[in-house]
Amino acid sequence: MFTHDSKQEVKHKLLILYTIDEFRIPLTNTQLTDFIMELNFMDYFSLQQYLTDLTDKSILEYSETADGSYYLLTENGRKMLEFFNDRIYDEYKVRIQKSVEIKKKDIQKNTQISANYVKNSEHDYTVQLKVEENEFTLINLELNLVSNKQAKAVCKNWKENASEMYTQIIQCLLPDDSSS
Repeated sequence: MFTHDSKQEVKHKLLILYTIDEFRIPLTNTQLTDFIMELNFMDYFSLQQYLTDLTDKSILEYSETADGSYYLLTENGRKMLEFFNDRIYDEYKVRIQKSVEIKKKDIQKNTQISANYVKNSEHDYTVQLKVEENEFTLINLELNLVSNKQAKAVCKNWKENASEMYTQIIQCLLPDDSSS
């Protein structure tokens, strides 16, 4: 995997893998890029090339959803990281770990409301809507719709109005005298 890469490329690719592994949540290209750039580990263009290389070699997966595209560490990526983990300097690991703790909280705040859809067939889309609070799922809905346009509209509306909709759904499901 790394046989034709320079030592610096290997170091940078391992830092990318280590970073993704430390987050333990899917990261968008923007989230990952911002994080790596804040740590000044490498330049933007090199980072993008390394991400492409790692994805092409099935060490990372770039998974696309209606909510965005995310980098995930594949099983091959985990094995690679385990095997080469000793090549990552401890000082880099500590910097990444400390920064991940801070950044992960910010990312999680922004991902508590999720809306995704998948196309099942030409006129069948499944929409998944979710609200989480402190890692506790408050509501998780799955709907079947007949068009891409409907699926996108429902996702957009959910992201903008999820807390009000959650309250309305609870009010509709509970009888008026159930407040006690």
